[in-house]
Amino acid sequence: MAIKFNPILRTLLVVVTIFLLHVSATQGGGRKEVISGGWRKTIGLWKPITNTTDPKVVEIGNFAVDEHNEEEKTKLKFQEVVKGEYQVVHGLNYRLLISAKDGNSLHNYLADVWVKPGGKSRTLTSFEDCGSYPLNITNSVVIALGQFVVDEHNKEVKTKLEFREVIKGYVRPHYTILYYELIVYAKGNDSLHYYLTYLQREIIGSKPLVLTSFEECDSGNESNVRCNL
Repeated sequence: MAIKFNPILRTLLVVVTIFLLHVSATQGGGRKEVISGGWRKTIGLWKPITNTTDPKVVEIGNFAVDEHNEEEKTKLKFQEVVKGEYQVVHGLNYRLLISAKDGNSLHNYLADVWVKPGGKSRTLTSFEDCGSYPLNITNSVVIALGQFVVDEHNKEVKTKLEFREVIKGYVRPHYTILYYELIVYAKGNDSLHYYLTYLQREIIGSKPLVLTSFEECDSGNESNVRCNL
């Protein structure tokens, strides 16, 4: 024989059943998270740094450049942290893409810094130049760049150098700008000389090439900068 429930009792049973199911699911989910590790899952995983201008992040970027300068006897000048990520271990690991100037040239560097528990002690574990690509000096576009830097220098300082060839070159992308570094061979006053040159071009838009530096760099003359890229 079927049991008959009045409408009020039926409604009450439905409410109680839903409540008990909700409590059971919540408690079960909680136990599952604790068993699987919960927050411990984040230990060892790399997470992106959302604010690269945070003073602590900038401080670590500066530290990486200063430490590298001290170790390698270089004179890099910190500009900014482009992007980065961090890892929770015994302390914190930071991996930062840093923009720094080497003379007139802007470079990107990938630096790893370990911050010990408490944050008072740091160690630079890795510092590498990245984003630099050698140019094919026989390529017509690269040759045209060499011709451009000589012509532009002639206009600026009223000289009559004659472009001969590109000896070596690199391009370094940075945001929407391409930075070129070229050693060119040019003739002036019946003698041939090497010149270390820097120029830049915007990737987006139609802005012209800009020559930012042009220096004689004959390695045999101590008064000139070194021909070294």
